[in-house]
Amino acid sequence: MRESTVWCPLADLCLALLGALCLVLLPPAVAVVSSAVIAVPGDQPTIQDAVDAAGPGDTIQVAPGVYFEAVRVNGAQDGLTIEAMDPADPPVIHGTPHVSNDGIRVDGIHGVTIRNVHIVGAYNGVRLNGVTSALLTGLYIEDNALGIRVYLGQDNRVEECTIAHTRVEQGIFIDSSPGIVLAQNFVTDAAHGGIRVLGSPCATLIGNHAIDNRGSDGIGIDHSDGARVHGCVASGNYRHGFLLSNSHGLTLGGNTADDNLNVGLQVDGCAPFDSVADVAGGNNSGSGNPQGDIVVVAPSSGSTSSVVCAAVATPTPTFALSTPTPPAALPTLTPTAALSTPTLTATLPTPTVAMTATSTPSALPTSTAALTISATPTVVGTASSTPVPTTTVVSTPLPSPLATTTIPPAPTASPTPIPADPTRCRRAVSRAGGAFAKAKVSALKTCEERLLKGKFGPDPGPGARLAYCLADRRTAAKIDRARARLERLIDRECGGLNGVCGDVDDNLDMQSDLGFPSVCPDVDGAGCTNDLTDCREASACIECIHDAATDRAIALFYDDFIEVGGAATSKSLAKCQKTMGKETVRYLLARMKALGKCWHDRFKGKHAEPCPTLSTQASIRRADLRRIGKICRICGGADAACDQVVAAVDPGIPVLGGSGGGDDLTPGEIGFASTCPDVMVPANASHGDTGCFGPVVTLADAAFCLGCVAEFAADCSDRSGVQPFAPYPVSCSGSTDISSVPTPTP
Repeated sequence: MRESTVWCPLADLCLALLGALCLVLLPPAVAVVSSAVIAVPGDQPTIQDAVDAAGPGDTIQVAPGVYFEAVRVNGAQDGLTIEAMDPADPPVIHGTPHVSNDGIRVDGIHGVTIRNVHIVGAYNGVRLNGVTSALLTGLYIEDNALGIRVYLGQDNRVEECTIAHTRVEQGIFIDSSPGIVLAQNFVTDAAHGGIRVLGSPCATLIGNHAIDNRGSDGIGIDHSDGARVHGCVASGNYRHGFLLSNSHGLTLGGNTADDNLNVGLQVDGCAPFDSVADVAGGNNSGSGNPQGDIVVVAPSSGSTSSVVCAAVATPTPTFALSTPTPPAALPTLTPTAALSTPTLTATLPTPTVAMTATSTPSALPTSTAALTISATPTVVGTASSTPVPTTTVVSTPLPSPLATTTIPPAPTASPTPIPADPTRCRRAVSRAGGAFAKAKVSALKTCEERLLKGKFGPDPGPGARLAYCLADRRTAAKIDRARARLERLIDRECGGLNGVCGDVDDNLDMQSDLGFPSVCPDVDGAGCTNDLTDCREASACIECIHDAATDRAIALFYDDFIEVGGAATSKSLAKCQKTMGKETVRYLLARMKALGKCWHDRFKGKHAEPCPTLSTQASIRRADLRRIGKICRICGGADAACDQVVAAVDPGIPVLGGSGGGDDLTPGEIGFASTCPDVMVPANASHGDTGCFGPVVTLADAAFCLGCVAEFAADCSDRSGVQPFAPYPVSCSGSTDISSVPTPTP
């Protein structure tokens, strides 16, 4: 009895201790979240309704059909999945062109999956903001302003997606999103480059194809230490195939770059790559790239990366690599006017595009991928003129190729869409080009001045500042926004019934209606020679000419200046450099503004004179006089005057300089180019064709050279957009043979 009395408490104590030990040793319990499957339109009538009703871990399965929606996911819905009910017949989310609604936008969610959905006609096809561990896979995204945008995310994956024809920006744009994985994606016909990755350490690109993209590079990576690029292909792109810059700890293997318009594969300032041999040794290659198949700019000494990236497994493609199976039931329904306009038409890319890639990187598993896209159906729909509701679902399965489907119209009158007007289009081209040039000059000026002042950088030094600023995230973002505005304006005013250039409803002929030549007339031999078949190509031509002219000017204004440092003896030199750049940019912008106003008045019928008119010339001369006077006063030594007389392109400028004091800062001391660029200012009412080329020996020579190149940049940019009022000058093209430059058709 006594033993029993003693034993029981001891047993209870042992059991209690054992239980506590188990609680310590066992892993914490994982909350089990019950997941539901929500069918659209079976359980919820729209995708957005289903999203609003979903909880964490739920799956939304969307039936075949066309859904006029802008889906927003921003609730407590971690682990949410949105997918096709039938992967062989995916649903289509259809947006509204020129309205800033995204096809699917996700904010602040963890672990979302979007699978086997088609998105057309939206702003961003898919946009992820502050999202972690998302998976986008099997998406077909066409005719959106931008395909896929990922911003401020982490460890997201984009796999086996196809992005075709963006209207404004990149196919895929990754910004400030470390650990992104882009695998076996296909990007073609994007308006401003295929794939761009900015400020995203440990980005991994495997087996991606960037083919025939417009406006910029096929694949660009910048300020993304530890990036890995393996088995990717970039061909037929408007600039470089690959442009990889300022990304230390970069690894490359098995990449191919063929037939791009500039460099095939350029590696700029990325440790450990010091030479072409370093790149070629990783089985990277290129061919048919006119400015070089592989170009390497060695990083500055001591450049390293402290980023340590986790291993990434190569995803296994889920599609059959050898079977040319196009995405099923892919309508690209694009409204041909506003939502109240009755006709919806669609065209899809008809060419067959094939891609194959084999990647065997040293630190990554073998990756083999291929994708074939062939002709897809054309779908025509007719809708009533009654305003379209927020969400309209066509739940009938989409037809087989070359069939049509009809939505019965309401018995109301249908307004007649208004086609693009030639005069409005011409004005838009001129206005948009001028605004883009001014915005780009201002953005580059700010960057260059901050470099010189030591407020930004480190300063890469003489000869490298322009490239540094063009690659700078903040500067590039400003330029991209200006580029997007240019394209939006030209789309709206020149793009036919639906306000989108380059599709079947464009009603303006570039030659007979607008007076443009058959090919872009180029500037300074920069390669702006694309065929002008539609207003999309006109946008590309205008952008290229403005890019080349403004880059040439900004490089002269700032790039060769020596590094001053902080010594007191350098203050006068620093002030001189700042004045030369600032005052010349001010003159360039003033000239652009004056010429733009002159042509705007001409388009509106206020005068019929060639620009610059007499009043415009007077305004420009005042700006140039200010520029010369300020440079001579700040850089001209103790007498605050240039020792020699400063020549000017415009003969109406009063004579300045000629003090003979011998105390000017010399071009060598300033760090100015020893020879002025060999460009030609086109003739106008006050002077004939004027060459800028010549030795720069004195401060007066430098002042003349600055003004001459500024006038070249302003006038050649300006004249690219005012045809048929003024044929594009032969002198701007860099050609001395007038027969080599196309002339506009009246």
